[in-house]
Amino acid sequence: MKQPQEIVDEFAQSILWVENVKTLDQAHFLQPIADEKWSCAQIVAHIMLWDEYVANEILPQMKQDADVRSKSIQEVNDIATDYGHSGITAEELIKQTMECRKKLIASLRRKPDPAFFETFTLDGEAIDEYSGQPHTLYGYLCSFIWHDGHHKQQVESFLSSEMGMQSF
Repeated sequence: MKQPQEIVDEFAQSILWVENVKTLDQAHFLQPIADEKWSCAQIVAHIMLWDEYVANEILPQMKQDADVRSKSIQEVNDIATDYGHSGITAEELIKQTMECRKKLIASLRRKPDPAFFETFTLDGEAIDEYSGQPHTLYGYLCSFIWHDGHHKQQVESFLSSEMGMQSF
């Protein structure tokens, strides 16, 4: 198992691909990546708003034996998809996304290693349904690294098929 600060380093690196999205023209930035899917703009806004929400609302609650309460995934996602198509430019959205991630990373770096393993309930659930383990900051962060990779793959596939761009 990786040390907590190694996971934080990996989380910091998992967002770097977003910088490459700014090479898209606005039309491609706003185009859905596939039928019934979000656009690159909405995906980037989704990442940014989750980082902001976690930094400001969730991370401060993550303490031993806490009952962490979260907004619904759909609620945060709806705000993100609207924001992605609010008229914000790719450059500004990417700048905001990178700033939000840096803020979250800075907060994570201030946490002592034992804090990453404190267990808590998340919306009344003691066990993470995906890992089968108790909820911890360490597990939560690992799921976000996977999540970033999932969206990176989606965007890379879109850029490869739509624009002939190679992965970044």
